[in-house]
Amino acid sequence: MPWRRHLFMLRPHLRDLLPPAPPAGVALRSFRAGDEAAWLDVIRAGYGGEWAPDTFERCIRSDESFHPERLQLAERNGRLVGVAGAFHKVIHGDHAGYLHMMAVRPEERRSGIGTALLLACLASFREQGRREVVLDTDASRLPAVRLYLRHGFLPFPETEAEMESWRGVLAEAGYGGMIGRLRLRALPEGAPKS
Repeated sequence: MPWRRHLFMLRPHLRDLLPPAPPAGVALRSFRAGDEAAWLDVIRAGYGGEWAPDTFERCIRSDESFHPERLQLAERNGRLVGVAGAFHKVIHGDHAGYLHMMAVRPEERRSGIGTALLLACLASFREQGRREVVLDTDASRLPAVRLYLRHGFLPFPETEAEMESWRGVLAEAGYGGMIGRLRLRALPEGAPKS
């Protein structure tokens, strides 16, 4: 489809957060030295495609906002099954957190692991003093887009092409009612402000 592309989303506040509640048998924890290969395995399984062996170094450890406690991991029986980063990008401003590289193994999806990781990251952002959260995702990741929409993220199109992409994504995701409220670089009408 022509609207398959990169999309931005914004959660305009960090109020009313639910506590992370991983499913039975799954524990959430922070990154520890030695988790690099298992993290990469989750990314490869979750996103598909080719991922170089140095992906962790390039995309996580070299990031100026990397701290081990900001990388949330979900573990079942000693095996990593999900990952997500609660990072910060200067480009988004001092008050915005950046949800970075969230992935769950395909066989573990729809179990609540993604929700638990997301909520753990949102709690981390609040502890960091952030007031809002941004993320970018791919339009082909409809289950992830639905998860983010259910948890207070809103479309944040920056170009007319992204507006068109969001129209297609929202219609396919079952959120067609939001289409008429889309605005470039602005919150949809009626969205709460921080």
